[in-house]
Amino acid sequence: MKRAFISHPYADDPLLNKNLVNLIVNELLRSKDNIIPISPLHLFWFLNGDCGCRPVIMDTCYKLIDMCELVYFYVYENEFSPGQEKEYYYAREQGKKIVVYYL
Repeated sequence: MKRAFISHPYADDPLLNKNLVNLIVNELLRSKDNIIPISPLHLFWFLNGDCGCRPVIMDTCYKLIDMCELVYFYVYENEFSPGQEKEYYYAREQGKKIVVYYL
């Protein structure tokens, strides 16, 4: 199985974004039997916002990206969130296969 990091906005609306990522992850699990989603939103589901620990969260995301073969970006209104932008450049620098979904 290939691991796919799921990059999705979070801080602008934590509850909505958690629900959207739940739908995305469930759809990936149903439709792509060779993909295991790696979701930092699920890892940090208990936080309401970034709680002032953004550097630790981003460092964890970079380590998760390192473990993954694919990085999926879910982008709304044609604009990456600030965290997604950092993840995108990091993934690109690491030579990861990137897939961007504009929603």
